Amino acid sequence: MKRASTGTGFWRNLSLFLLGIALLNGSLMAEDGPEKQILRRGNGSELQSLDPHVISGVPESRVLRAIFSGLVALDSRTLEPVPAAALSWEILDEGTRYRFHLDPNGRWSNGEPVRANDFKQSIQRILTPALAAPYASQLFVLKNARDFFEGQLEDFDPVGVKVLDPLTLELSLEAPTPYFLSLLVNPAWFPVHRPSIEAAGSWTSRNAEWAKPGKLISNGPYQLAEWRLNDFLRVTRNPYFPNPEEFPLDEIVFFPIPNIYTEERAFLDGLLDVTAIVSPQRIRYYLEGDDPGILQIEPDLGVYYLLLNTRRPPLDDVRVRQALSLALERSSISRDIRKRGEPPAGHFTPVGIGGYNPPALLEEDLQQARDLLAEAGYGPDNPLPPIPFLFNTSETHRPIAEAIQSLWKNRLGIDIELVNKEWKTYLADRQQRDFSIARAGWLGDYLDPETFLGLWTTGSTNNFSGWSNPEYDGLMAEAAKLPAGPERNDFLVDAESILLEEVPIIPIFFYNRAYLLAPRVENWPTNILGYTNYEGIRVQK
Repeated sequence: MKRASTGTGFWRNLSLFLLGIALLNGSLMAEDGPEKQILRRGNGSELQSLDPHVISGVPESRVLRAIFSGLVALDSRTLEPVPAAALSWEILDEGTRYRFHLDPNGRWSNGEPVRANDFKQSIQRILTPALAAPYASQLFVLKNARDFFEGQLEDFDPVGVKVLDPLTLELSLEAPTPYFLSLLVNPAWFPVHRPSIEAAGSWTSRNAEWAKPGKLISNGPYQLAEWRLNDFLRVTRNPYFPNPEEFPLDEIVFFPIPNIYTEERAFLDGLLDVTAIVSPQRIRYYLEGDDPGILQIEPDLGVYYLLLNTRRPPLDDVRVRQALSLALERSSISRDIRKRGEPPAGHFTPVGIGGYNPPALLEEDLQQARDLLAEAGYGPDNPLPPIPFLFNTSETHRPIAEAIQSLWKNRLGIDIELVNKEWKTYLADRQQRDFSIARAGWLGDYLDPETFLGLWTTGSTNNFSGWSNPEYDGLMAEAAKLPAGPERNDFLVDAESILLEEVPIIPIFFYNRAYLLAPRVENWPTNILGYTNYEGIRVQK
């Protein structure tokens, strides 16, 4: 797919898009009146799915947190766990058993009660191998969950999920997990409505026919009302949600706008209240403009990196992977392309999570990179074959891919073939390991180093690199047995050192979050996780 043109075709498409938003806004106002609280949010790419057990992206999570409720939520200011579908909980047996007491007034959007068995069945569903859930490994903290997922157990009963009564759910863990409550905020833990799924097909099918308007039954403050692919998705109030007063918004409309300039134009024309992103080229303009307050730049718990397929030549040779990393000039990518003060990444895990200080082992050394390639048998007389570089459609990813392509060509003589695919195809290729190098990003789900380092353990459903190291796995397993603190951090440092030495991934920079927010939006949360479930947000008229 070619980069968006700035010629006649581009402006025609832009005009049609803005006309579509304008017509939608007009119809909403005409139908609902001027007093309705409606938030219009830019959401990047079109969604992969609304099945919380098969998604893996940020755009999907933004929608799912509006229409589903997990056992707990997070306070958007402190990021501490707070009640959601469960009103309270007890931590038992030195942190290895959690007993949740569900809200007796909890209801699905069709009026049926939400009960403990809904959560048990949903956990069993995401752990069922046939579903091939990308986030299933997030649930391996549960006792025997991994054995069930990997087929070593056929019966689900030994898994640490027990229904004590219709309103009491007990979860038992393999070991004390200090971040467990925060982990439950991930959509992988959300309950789904079994009768409506089975009415549309198989309980463990990825065919999300059930997740469409008129069919999707959810338990959050909002419900799916309308979804026009590549146009917009609209959610409205769940009439059975027990605490509607805590969610002032009547509706949220999500717009999939992958082109950042189109999204910015819609925002400036008053058709969006918040964007997903802002162009790096426009950051200085807003900082120096008449209204710099609309630009939001915040620290983000995330890392932008390259994912290497270690099972595909020539990247199956660690020396080639090390050479590619050593030849990168990370600071120029951050400074000249991103332009938002993001620190270059000398490691994979951001600094300071739970007192953890990662080993800064990555450096730039062009001569060493060339020596490693020569040692691997490559040089002027035997150049590396062209290597495909996969990235998803975005005006922010292409300049980075082109910069890396140029660096490796000029410094190492390596030809890189850029492969641009839309979001759903990119995700499918990555999951099937149908790539050589792929751009990737990871945003932490909770405030613990495990949310980053756990990705690369053997069997992790988010480890698409094909890399596996028994010593790394052992260190991560030992760390999992310990409470947060220096002793645990020592194991994590040793594990990350192995990761950086074997280079299944190449970290580039740590994220800052930059987006545009209209002054009319009140109580918009700002936190390092970028978390919101839309509680308390208002839009001034």
